[in-house]
Amino acid sequence: MEGRVLGIDFGTSFSSVALLFHGQIKIVQDESGNTNIPSVVCFREKEKVGAGANFFRTKYPKNTIYEIKRVVGCRYDDAVVQRLKNLWQFNIVEGSEHRVQVEFYVNDKRRRYYPEYVISKILNYLVQLAENATGEKFEKAVITVPANFNDTQRKCIRVAARFANLEVLRIMDEPVAAAVAISIQTNIDNSRVLVYDMGGGTFDISILEVTVNDYRVIATDGDPCLGGADFTNALMSVARAKILHDQNIDSRQNPRLEIELRSLCENIKMELSSVECTRMDLDLSRYNGDEDYQLSITREEFENVIRESITRSIEIVRNCMSTYNVSIGTVSGIALVGGSSYIPLIRKELLNVFPTLRILTGYDPREVVCRGALVQALTLISDGPLPVPVTPTPINNNISPRIGNEPTMFLPDQPSIHMPSQEMQKRSNSSSSPSGISPVMRRGEKPAIPSTPPNPHSPGSLRDKLAQDVKSIPLRTSSMFDPESTTTQPQVSTVSAQDPEPAMPSASIPPVDPMQVPPMAPPPVPPHPFAHVAIHPTTPLDLGIRVRGKYMDVIIERNQPLPVSRTKTYIANKDHPDCMRCCIYQGNSDLVAKNAKIGLIMAKDIPVYDNIRSMISITFSIDINGAFSASATVVGSNAPVRIEMLDSVLLTDDMIETIKKEALDEEKEMELQCIEDLKGEIEMRMVELENSGDDDVLDVVNSKRRWLESCGDEVTIGELEKCLYMLKNL
Repeated sequence: MEGRVLGIDFGTSFSSVALLFHGQIKIVQDESGNTNIPSVVCFREKEKVGAGANFFRTKYPKNTIYEIKRVVGCRYDDAVVQRLKNLWQFNIVEGSEHRVQVEFYVNDKRRRYYPEYVISKILNYLVQLAENATGEKFEKAVITVPANFNDTQRKCIRVAARFANLEVLRIMDEPVAAAVAISIQTNIDNSRVLVYDMGGGTFDISILEVTVNDYRVIATDGDPCLGGADFTNALMSVARAKILHDQNIDSRQNPRLEIELRSLCENIKMELSSVECTRMDLDLSRYNGDEDYQLSITREEFENVIRESITRSIEIVRNCMSTYNVSIGTVSGIALVGGSSYIPLIRKELLNVFPTLRILTGYDPREVVCRGALVQALTLISDGPLPVPVTPTPINNNISPRIGNEPTMFLPDQPSIHMPSQEMQKRSNSSSSPSGISPVMRRGEKPAIPSTPPNPHSPGSLRDKLAQDVKSIPLRTSSMFDPESTTTQPQVSTVSAQDPEPAMPSASIPPVDPMQVPPMAPPPVPPHPFAHVAIHPTTPLDLGIRVRGKYMDVIIERNQPLPVSRTKTYIANKDHPDCMRCCIYQGNSDLVAKNAKIGLIMAKDIPVYDNIRSMISITFSIDINGAFSASATVVGSNAPVRIEMLDSVLLTDDMIETIKKEALDEEKEMELQCIEDLKGEIEMRMVELENSGDDDVLDVVNSKRRWLESCGDEVTIGELEKCLYMLKNL
């Protein structure tokens, strides 16, 4: 058994999922072969998720939900919700207690879903992809969130996972996850790493102390309203102006054109990362424009509209370093993370402000977050050794593994995890690099052979031994695109323990039938490589209560190592000495209006002695998983004070169970409708085939009719739709 856990990077625009496959971290692909899964859900008779949902974005703009992460845990009257409401094509409405809901219609029936439920569809889809790829069941995961997510938003992500029947081992900050993966992939030890994470909807900056298998956050900051989606919006303003000038068409007057333009601008944004100018075709004939209109945008035009946002992000970096006394000379490198980090202007402006800063390379900015999340997940479940090799045989890019008799989804090849030996650590520490910081091992570079025998118990030595063991192990493979093929030419690649680059596939292995080869016995069980990885998270935001009307008095400061607990004492109001009411806020502003309200402290029947005002002792605590709790007592009497968490945004247990039941009822309704459609299709086909005399096809239809009659309540919607699709395409 491998570690049956997942690392999930749930992003605003795209999501990804990592798992351990044959001892190696793999990123799961969708049906189209993409590892970056669009965080999009389209609700129709049958919901679509990912690329399938993105395909219907133009056709069903009101039913296609995207960027939902930006409003999770927010109240309807929040400024960010009102701003996004005017940009999105789908409807955002106000539910009970000021909760945010999306509203749409399916078969003339109104549907209203909370953001958590929409997110659960994405999480469930990611889990399904992982299960289809491996044939294993996954019920546990570490899910990443922006570092500046408050307690309410983190709880909402847990609720979403609960809808998806997924146990959350930990909610992990995205920059921390990225730093863990990057340091492992690039062999960074004994250094400080600055993570610049420009995601789809948020921007985060974190500074970490990285030692051998130890990751300690020393500073974090960010902007929850800055990300790649905002760059796309800025680019759309340029595109709208060009179309209005050239074609006299205002895209804002046509929802379908707006969606087409947004998709086009997403592609333009990516293109401009590598070219100075791009031209893309846009058919405007249906909007009384040119059929072959070409939208031309230069990189300079794009940079002009996003420069202010980039400048703001770099100012956040400078303020974070200044606040926590981190000088640029103590930072060994900066890691650019997120799809938007490919924008050349970001790199250019960073080097203008920090000319001596080294930008790290050798990793995929879009994958490191889910990789780091998986390392965290494997660490959390590693109470004992797991039966996985440290250095396995990787899966070749052109082939797909089979597990049992079922074809599985291809998992792309990645460099092996590098766990430095003790000898290498000593040598790095004694290097002559500036400030005592060990240099990063470059791609293809091999470490020198130790002068003394390595420790047989060190991870490096174990990895070397296993690397030799797996070279002779054949890999059962099949063609990815031809599941019926039984004579494919398998290819086996090996990874050297000292070289992160995979070796060339061997051509000397004879052809085998993957359906006939029995499963290979696993290699000897080594200690799990992530069992000794220590990750020390911190509090991302200040926590406090409202005082003097509009200010927040901080009880727990941001960037405190977890777990943490702090206590402060407050005097009851002189006008109402027998009661106290104060609100709990989370955020990095002195003004409560700019922070998130996450709770409420209510104290009643406070004892009053000789008109002396009582004092209330308030304790805030955050555990290692980032879960917040509060308590309060009356000083002197130890009388407990009632604490009420602000549940106007969070869904209660009863609401969650009600939503689950309603979802099951909807699924049953769709199942019954699908059965009726299938019966109708069978009857129509029977009539057609009886007259045509095609006995072979008639036998197929009869078999499907008998199958439908025999399955009863055991049939699933997927099986019904598969059968219906087959009949329609006979």
